[in-house]
Amino acid sequence: MANIDKYIAEQQSRELADQIIRVVNINKPGAFPNHAMCLVTSFQQRSDLPLHTSLIKMSRVVENNLKAIGLNEPVSLRLVQDKWWLANVDASVDNPNFESGGCMATVIGTTEYLARRYWDVYCEFTHGPYGSRDEIDGICLVTESFDRSKLGAKAAAILIPGLSARRLEEQGIHEPFPSSLLEDKWWVCGMGGGICSTKDLPLMIHCGRHVTDGPFDSKAKAEYQFDCLWESPE
Repeated sequence: MANIDKYIAEQQSRELADQIIRVVNINKPGAFPNHAMCLVTSFQQRSDLPLHTSLIKMSRVVENNLKAIGLNEPVSLRLVQDKWWLANVDASVDNPNFESGGCMATVIGTTEYLARRYWDVYCEFTHGPYGSRDEIDGICLVTESFDRSKLGAKAAAILIPGLSARRLEEQGIHEPFPSSLLEDKWWVCGMGGGICSTKDLPLMIHCGRHVTDGPFDSKAKAEYQFDCLWESPE
């Protein structure tokens, strides 16, 4: 039960953090500051960028991830819009009790959020880019062949069959599949597991069940497929 309580508490914490980010994004117009912003591995002066370009540092991990998708230093933030990151930032921005430059804090945010909030202080993107917040510290649905090292250290993965993955791909959702995009879906968890919603999948997996079919758009459709499973278990 302690594990379940911990999971629920972590979910509530993530939901609150997401609400705060959404509020900040709404209250601050414009996607980026007006001037150019780029990711670099060093703050040294560069001759290949406009004079007033803001530089945001990136770790070697981020640099390698960006190279893997064809982006080389310096990388304009406009090329990685709508991505999610882990970043080390000057703690004084979020806590006025700290002196500027006194210590760092680790934050999670989108490219746009981090660019607006930390463009004029120390900021280093340490991990990313991720396609969703769930890939950092949430829950993603993946197939057996998925490389889980692409997920953040605090992210959880739930296995789904290849047929389910193909259905999601056809809907324009790509692996790893964020659970937050599938909250209204239903799943079959074998003859002994019955059906459950995406929200209840972690508890079902915790009880030793596994996903065998889905996703379905309604509980009724999942129940029908579960009934068919009992009639033709082969």
